[in-house]
Amino acid sequence: MIVTSILLYIIHSAYFTKVQAKAPPTDPKPLSWNITLIESPTTEHDSMGNPVMVLQYLMSNRYYDVKVLKNDCESISSVPTLAYNDYFSTNMGFLDVMVNLTINQADIEASDIWNNTSSLDGSFSFCVSTSLYLNETKTEDTVVSRSYHIFNVEVDKRSGLFELAGIDIYVPGPDTNDDFVVDFEGNVTAYQCDPDTLERVTVPPPLGPFDVLNVCVEETSNKNITIDKIIDLRLEQNETFTTFVAVIDGAVKPGYEDIVLKWCAFGKCIARIQLINAFFTSEQAYSIDVTGTVLLAFGNNSRRLGSKAVEIPFVLGNGDEGKDRQLEGKNADFETKIDLREPCEDSGAGGILGKLLSSFIG
Repeated sequence: MIVTSILLYIIHSAYFTKVQAKAPPTDPKPLSWNITLIESPTTEHDSMGNPVMVLQYLMSNRYYDVKVLKNDCESISSVPTLAYNDYFSTNMGFLDVMVNLTINQADIEASDIWNNTSSLDGSFSFCVSTSLYLNETKTEDTVVSRSYHIFNVEVDKRSGLFELAGIDIYVPGPDTNDDFVVDFEGNVTAYQCDPDTLERVTVPPPLGPFDVLNVCVEETSNKNITIDKIIDLRLEQNETFTTFVAVIDGAVKPGYEDIVLKWCAFGKCIARIQLINAFFTSEQAYSIDVTGTVLLAFGNNSRRLGSKAVEIPFVLGNGDEGKDRQLEGKNADFETKIDLREPCEDSGAGGILGKLLSSFIG
């Protein structure tokens, strides 16, 4: 009996040790779809003496890939030679992704990314794309987040070697809307809110492609009427025929649980949505329409008003809330428009948001 008990204890302990040791680094955080380039690139040399640019990314632990493109961030480039691997990060729910870009002189000078200044120097430019996907298919329609970094590399050949003299990094970014406004009409209002308190954010920050959209919905004309639940919620970009159905029939669409969260408290409801990459891929920036349906309830969310879903239009912002309307079982739209800009436009385009990092390698 004692031996049996000890054996069962060992088996029980080993099982839970394995589960607990495995779970923390493999579980991504909800609504975490982040990609960050850690510091500036470093340089090493391989066994053949070729320079190797080393990049380190911190990524949410999702299905991902890395690609080398020409500096238009669209066309595939065969140089530099790409290799990458990953490790569980000390930041729970993230991966450390190490990217090696091998610079072979003959291949670079024979490619169309090479700019020959003289016999002693030159430069080349390329783009690195990193993407996070909803599932293992890794198709364009499953891209949730994508980041581009354009590398402009100066080369010095005066020593007889192909040395990297300087690296400039350009990070293209979207043009964001500081006035996140939705048309309002009726007695339900929506606003950007703090997801912890559901209180209005009086000065909403600009939204970028890796930001989470936090929208709270509240009935304001009658303290006895509350928002019972979000019935349907969808994001549409009409010009590109892109539609993202976040909530359907009162539930987050299956498979999107890591992209959309929703709950209700204090008579309000909140939807937290990670904007997917598909909305940022057009050459021209188009706004997104967010539409949906809410169910209103009377009192302490205990008695629904005829169990009818009532769509009410509202404004998300600090403007005039318009005239109240009497509550009735009647449908209307609520929507918000978000202005976006293509993340990898030509650097000369007006309004493009980017930052320039410089590192010089001696």
